[in-house]
Amino acid sequence: MSKVILQVSSADGTTKTSELTEHDTFLLGRMEDCHLCVPGDPQVSRHHFLLEACPPMASLRDLGSLNGTHVNGKKCGGREKGETPEQGAIRQYPSVDLKNGDRITVGKSTIEVRLESAPDAAAVPAALQQGDLSGLSPEALRQLIVAVASCHRPSAGRPAPSLIDDLIIHHELGRGGCGAVYLATPKSGGDPVAVKLMLSRAQAEPRAIDQFKREMQVIAGLKHPNIVSFLDSGSDQGTFFFVMEYCDGGSLADVAMARGGTIPPDVLMPWAIQALEGLAAAHKEGFVHRDIKPQNILLHRNRAKISDFGLAKNFQKAGLSGMSMIIYLDTCCLNRPYDDQSQSRIQMETGAVLAILQRVTMGEIQLADSSVLQFEVHRIADQTRRNGILHFLSYASAFQILTPAIEQRGVELNRLGFKRLDALHLAAAEALKVDAMLSTDDQLIRRAFQGLSKGLRQRPSCSRGGFRFG
Repeated sequence: MSKVILQVSSADGTTKTSELTEHDTFLLGRMEDCHLCVPGDPQVSRHHFLLEACPPMASLRDLGSLNGTHVNGKKCGGREKGETPEQGAIRQYPSVDLKNGDRITVGKSTIEVRLESAPDAAAVPAALQQGDLSGLSPEALRQLIVAVASCHRPSAGRPAPSLIDDLIIHHELGRGGCGAVYLATPKSGGDPVAVKLMLSRAQAEPRAIDQFKREMQVIAGLKHPNIVSFLDSGSDQGTFFFVMEYCDGGSLADVAMARGGTIPPDVLMPWAIQALEGLAAAHKEGFVHRDIKPQNILLHRNRAKISDFGLAKNFQKAGLSGMSMIIYLDTCCLNRPYDDQSQSRIQMETGAVLAILQRVTMGEIQLADSSVLQFEVHRIADQTRRNGILHFLSYASAFQILTPAIEQRGVELNRLGFKRLDALHLAAAEALKVDAMLSTDDQLIRRAFQGLSKGLRQRPSCSRGGFRFG
């Protein structure tokens, strides 16, 4: 098993060792919410640095600390003289790839880094060198499926699976950060199926890949009328395919959007009960979904079915999704916690935004900021609201300044029907290559669903509240 081992030596002579064996983050600072809290060292900032591990790899990024973070004696990050913590935090500091034996110095504390690979475990390379699907056409992805299927052959003495060989792959149904889903039909006739292709975005050990495959084989054994069935699967190196039951009614999120954002209770109730029956059956077998949401509740012949049972979570847990995702929250999102909470929708959106920001502070998600956001936020008259939002943005790890290229891109998107500031937000998010841009602005989302998003370079898929890039 590969490991990232951190041995922390404090000024008082105490030593603490942390061992990371899965994709994880490690936040150091003076605040109690840090994984390693160093309250007695005045040279350590509230949130000093974030270390991200994808064993046996690790990287470090300073969070705008007062004194910087030193790796092998070289200063990495640290805000400029005279900058406030908030000003320092919004600046982008480069990540430092750590090597075995590196020594990190923060104030009076030192951290020795050990990177250990599993014995005789050669890393399986990422399926895509850049871990980015945006450069591949749908045709290229279809060819990948055929190539993986040709490599997926069982050991001698067992019959070869015929399902994937019998499929005709048609158009793309959807695309995400690590893969795409296609509609396919059997050549011999029968119901259409969905083929999901997942591409690793990081090097991984054979052990991690085998673990992911074993977990998915167990989950594939879940059989219930309200759970999407797995029909076949296979892999080659860091590329995986899954053949699943196709649901022709889309997701609850699709239905809600088609109805203007909501589903009447009398329509929703039967589907909700069916979804709960599927979850109950899974719980009885010892499985927890961990990612239930409208997008993962599909409809087939007016019956609700739970999808993506452990697929995304186990993919990330195995270290195949690479380092953490980066998101861009527009001004509407950032304002939600300060809006009138008497409306149920505002309350739900506020809860979602705060949950996202909590994951940002824990290092599970990276937050992006831009000159456009700063311009809008600094125009807010209410000082409490303005300072609160600036505090949120102080956790940002990436910052996009307003360049002539961003302005020109904003003009192009404005011509497509987006408001000027919305267009600049989208242009900034594109330039930062974020995984997703989130908004609670109905008009912005509606424009995207009306087809105006075809002018976006990164082919975002739209859902209620956001654009998924890549």
